[in-house]
Amino acid sequence: MGERDLNLISLLLEAHRAGVALLTEGGNLKLKAIKPPPQRLLDAITASKAHIIQLLTQPTQRQDMENIIAGYEERAAIGEFCGGQNRVAAENGAMMDILSTL
Repeated sequence: MGERDLNLISLLLEAHRAGVALLTEGGNLKLKAIKPPPQRLLDAITASKAHIIQLLTQPTQRQDMENIIAGYEERAAIGEFCGGQNRVAAENGAMMDILSTL
């Protein structure tokens, strides 16, 4: 896995943490969020738009990304509920764990 892929995964995990769902519709990237995401995140998503669309429209890569997010959520929950960490610390630890395994 290349550096670009790691940066993209990190970006998608950050979007997930911010409550942003990224979807494709007719070759376009759509964002759904409960509250407006930070501008910095929107700028990063815009800059990586073509790669995100590619990732989300290729079934194998999409499944890989879904597995990565599921692993991230599981690690964060374990850190919070079994490890006694606050949510932010658990999420940060989970992100570091995921990125170190790629």
